Amino acid sequence: MEMRAACDGAPTSATLSICTSSDRTAPTDYAGAWLETFGCGGGCTQPNAFTGGCSCPFGTVSVAMDVEVETSCGTTPATFALCVSSSAPTGTFGGAYQLGAAGAPGCTGPNPRTGACSCPAGATSQSVPVINDIPGGFTTAPIVICSR
Repeated sequence: MEMRAACDGAPTSATLSICTSSDRTAPTDYAGAWLETFGCGGGCTQPNAFTGGCSCPFGTVSVAMDVEVETSCGTTPATFALCVSSSAPTGTFGGAYQLGAAGAPGCTGPNPRTGACSCPAGATSQSVPVINDIPGGFTTAPIVICSR
């Protein structure tokens, strides 16, 4: 998924690749991802492989995060979501959260696995520095992905 990110304080284009197994027969902690763009003929531009749409499978919740993507019309706001089960045992995916979306300070998208902007015990955080436009410029609004 192509998004705008911050590199050395300047906006740049970045690709976030998510690798998944098509086998979701048993309850798992991870249930796919999707991207919906707004403006410029937007819509569900990257559907969830498990649902075929911009939705999460039954029994899971989305961690929806504000991002921006480059389209043929220029920079467009979008929602990027990871689907997580808050009831399945934590395997390799410990959820995700977002900090500082749209210039708001602090936790703007808590992790359903913890109820806060944190990773479960034993999980490691990996920050993806996506950006959001705000009046007068842009701000970094990191997406943090928790894994084991």
